Amino acid sequence: MADRKRGPRGYRIFLLIMTVLLIGAIALFIYGSATNGLPQPRLPGKGVFALETILRHG
Repeated sequence: MADRKRGPRGYRIFLLIMTVLLIGAIALFIYGSATNGLPQPRLPGKGVFALETILRHG
């Protein structure tokens, strides 16, 4: 039987780090796609600035 040579240890660590980074990038892409939709229009009269306009204009 032929002896199988293992690659250098640094190469295996490099592959492990790259795999973890790839999984993280995929997770961030899926999260960003799921939470970043079209912005919802806000009607006037809602929010912090609407309260200030009511107080200023009566």
